[in-house]
Amino acid sequence: MFQEKGLQHALEEIIPGVDQRFCVRHLYNNFRKRHPGKQLKDLLWRAAKSTYTQAWERTMLEMKEINDAAYKELIRLPPRHWSKSRWSGNSVYEVNHIRHDDKFIVDLRARECNCRRWALTGIPCNHAVTCMIHVNESPDTYIPAIYRKQAYGNCYNPIIFPTCGKNMWETVQTNPLQPPPFKRQPGRPKKSRRKDPSEKDDIRMSRKGLKCKCSVCGATGHNKTTCPSKPPQEGTQTQQTPNSQNTTALKVRPKLRPRRKHT
Repeated sequence: MFQEKGLQHALEEIIPGVDQRFCVRHLYNNFRKRHPGKQLKDLLWRAAKSTYTQAWERTMLEMKEINDAAYKELIRLPPRHWSKSRWSGNSVYEVNHIRHDDKFIVDLRARECNCRRWALTGIPCNHAVTCMIHVNESPDTYIPAIYRKQAYGNCYNPIIFPTCGKNMWETVQTNPLQPPPFKRQPGRPKKSRRKDPSEKDDIRMSRKGLKCKCSVCGATGHNKTTCPSKPPQEGTQTQQTPNSQNTTALKVRPKLRPRRKHT
């Protein structure tokens, strides 16, 4: 595994973002040639089987106290290639926002977060950065190339040729472009624009909550149509019912004359 430096760089360039893991058995076969011993063998396998970072660090410090040369040779290999403590596993994480009591789902492989800030701006949000720090990855590797200094400089590499003025335009033989024909629509033309349903008319005052006032007697609670003091109109007669003391106006419909058939 120590002779595969060129292969590692080639894989990172061709298929970036893919985890590369070494076989620990082959790693130990190369390791024991220079550092034999059962104690170093047990420490190497214990560090490879560690499931969290703190256990891996304690094992490596124990190896450093026993054999510093073996520690320096093994620490040169990135632990994400041969130790379980640094394997990414599933790239989906759940982040709890304590201040706002919210939960967000972050997918580092798909570069998505359901807060949608990462998708809208292209820059990782604070939830995604928290996951990157948790898996010991640099947030700079997730920044798109368009936000880097090199991309900004590439915008000004080609020469921008100025355009000529109107007096230097070429004369063409085709007919000049005319606007589309205007056809007058039927009906009275509108002078005001069409307002959106959400727009409110601020000029007219709403009558909601106001009490109506009668223009005949001046009392509130009714209008002139239902006013009891309204004088009777022409062609009506009053009739008093025996069960009521109030007088109501009843309209008398004129009698219809029968039509005579002409023979």
